[in-house]
Amino acid sequence: MSTKTPGSYTRAKRILEARDRGATALEAAEHEVSVTLLSPEVMATDQQVRKACFPQYGYMSPFAATQVLAKELRRALGWYASNVGLKAPGYGTFNPLYSDPEMFEEVWQLRQVIDELGISYWFYIEYAVFYWATQRQKTTKRPNRMPRPKQLAEDDVIHYVLEIWHDPAFRINVPIFGAWDPRFGADMFEGDEQQVAARKLIDQRVADAKVLHRNPAHELHKFLGDVISEEDARERYGSAMVDEAIAWDPGIDIGDIVQNGDASGEPAA
Repeated sequence: MSTKTPGSYTRAKRILEARDRGATALEAAEHEVSVTLLSPEVMATDQQVRKACFPQYGYMSPFAATQVLAKELRRALGWYASNVGLKAPGYGTFNPLYSDPEMFEEVWQLRQVIDELGISYWFYIEYAVFYWATQRQKTTKRPNRMPRPKQLAEDDVIHYVLEIWHDPAFRINVPIFGAWDPRFGADMFEGDEQQVAARKLIDQRVADAKVLHRNPAHELHKFLGDVISEEDARERYGSAMVDEAIAWDPGIDIGDIVQNGDASGEPAA
């Protein structure tokens, strides 16, 4: 999809060397690289959209968050390519360390759209590519071409993903807290903006479980102790739910109709 230029390797070398010198040097290098490839207007957009991003990416720099999105693009579009007989995107196609300037900007701006929506990158890309494969591909002028990142940010794609995101049956299956920043751990909670937003995800899981007629204590069990302390959980959800969450053993009690399976019917990428 894209052809790397010599400048792409210089960019990667500069940032990787800065990473070895520490967080401050890395942040400076990422910013210097970004301002050479993006307009001031695009750069300024991050000041607002980063505040609304899905909590998982809240501690990341815009560059690092874009790298995470690039991995999701490669994963999902690799699946798409294998199903329509196209060449899968390479390691550097979307990666801001190596991508060409045009692709760098497209992936960056797609990330800004998803940040503004407050949606998981995994979820957005999963369903945006699924929508493209099952619906948009039929109407596009070049159905056998890989969708570009900017096409995955068009209005109909956004609308499709948002509709699914607001359906608890789909949203409850989004993986959360698995390998996130350690600052999301229960013992690291200080009440900063990112941590508070993450706690609201637990609130949402508990509420979604109720809507889906699942046991909310079983959802809380997944996060109790690791992500939220017992004390904080009692204050937030009440002792009855916390006691049930502590007592529940998923190994001997299936509890809900669907515990470890997938009732969402989501596409497998």
